[in-house]
Amino acid sequence: MMRRGDWVEKSGYRWRVWRLWGTRPAVPSERPRVGILTPYGLRRGLSTLTRNIEWALNGRAQVFPVRKLGRVDASFERVRAYRADRELAHPLVVPRGTRLVRWLAELDVWIGVERASPRVCAHCRAAGVRSIVVALPDWLPADPAVRARELAQADVCAVYGEATARLLAGDGLANVVSLPLALDAPLAAARPTGAEVVVYFNVGVGGPVDRRQVRLVLETFRTLLPRHPSLHLLVKVHPDARRSLGPIEPFHSRMRAIDRELSNAEMRALLAEVDVTLFPSRFEGVGYPVLESLHAGVPVIATDAPPMNEIVAHERNGLLVRANDAGHYGAQTIRDVAPDDLRAQIERCATDRALLDRLKAGATAGRAEAADAFRRAWQELVGIPRAD
Repeated sequence: MMRRGDWVEKSGYRWRVWRLWGTRPAVPSERPRVGILTPYGLRRGLSTLTRNIEWALNGRAQVFPVRKLGRVDASFERVRAYRADRELAHPLVVPRGTRLVRWLAELDVWIGVERASPRVCAHCRAAGVRSIVVALPDWLPADPAVRARELAQADVCAVYGEATARLLAGDGLANVVSLPLALDAPLAAARPTGAEVVVYFNVGVGGPVDRRQVRLVLETFRTLLPRHPSLHLLVKVHPDARRSLGPIEPFHSRMRAIDRELSNAEMRALLAEVDVTLFPSRFEGVGYPVLESLHAGVPVIATDAPPMNEIVAHERNGLLVRANDAGHYGAQTIRDVAPDDLRAQIERCATDRALLDRLKAGATAGRAEAADAFRRAWQELVGIPRAD
C-alpha cells in the first residue's frame, strides 16, 4: 500500500502519489528534489558537466535528457507536452515519455546546463521552483544585453571560474555564482620520466573554428618529430571530428592516433602512458581534458587564456603558451597561441627532464581541495545540509 511520502524512496511512483492526493507532497527539508535538464550525445551519453553535478549532489538529482536544449526552450510555451525521447542506461535518468512540464512541477530545484533557458526559468518561477542555470560562455549569446536579459530569468547563474564570473558581472547580472574548476576523478602519479617523452593531444570534436588548433599542432610536430628523436605524439580523435577536420593519419613513425571514444578507465590507462598533455585551445567552457590530465599526474601545456590559465599555473603544474585575441565565439574571446612559443614550450619538455619531473610533481597539487570545494558549493546552492 502506498503511503504519503513514498515518492521520496520510490521516484517512479512520485507522480502517481501526487495525483492520488491532488496536492504536492510535503518535502523533507534535508532532501530537496533536484532535477537536471541536460543535452546528451548518442555516443557519449550524459556530458562530463552533468555527471560532475550528479557526483557533487551525491547522486540525488534526477536527469531529464534532451537532444537539443536550445530547441526545448525556444518551443517551451508552444510545445508544453515535450517528453523525454530516449531511454538512457543510467539510474538517475527519467523514464522515456516523461512529460517535461509535469517533471518540473515535482521539483524544488531545477538545474539547466550549458545554455540560458529563459522560458523554462520563467515557468519555474511561476511554479515556485528554484532555477539554477550553469552558463558556459561559448554557448551564450554574443550580445551582452541579450545574455544579461536571458540569464536574469534564473534565480542563480552558476559559472565555472572567475573569468566568466567577471564577464557576466560586467553585464550587470547580480545572480552570478562562481564555482571551482574541478573534476570527479581519482588522483594518480604520472609515469617516471624516461628516455622517451610522449605528448598527448586531444583533438576534441572539431567544429567550425578548429577550437584546438589542430592544423597548427600537426604542422608543429612535422617539424619537431624529425628534430627530436626522443619525442612521440599521441593523438586522440573524437569520431565526430572527422566531419570538420577530415581523417587525421599518422605522418611519422613516432606518431600514433586513436580514433574512437574511450571509457574513463581506458582514458586513465592512456594517460598513464604519457608525459605531458598539449592543450592549445582557442576557447573552452570548463577545460575538462586539462583537469583530467592533472588528476592523472600529467602536466599540461595550455593556452594562456581562461579557463586554462585558471587551472594551469605556469612552471608549477604545466606551461602556458602566449596567445593573441582573434575575435569572439559566443561570449568567449578566441585566443590563438603564438606558433613560436608553442614550439618552444614543447621543446622544453622534450629536452629538459628536470623541468618535466618538477611539473609532474606539481600536477595534482590542489586538485583534491578544488573537488571538495566544488561539492560543498553545489550542495549549498541546492540546499543540501552540510552533514548530509
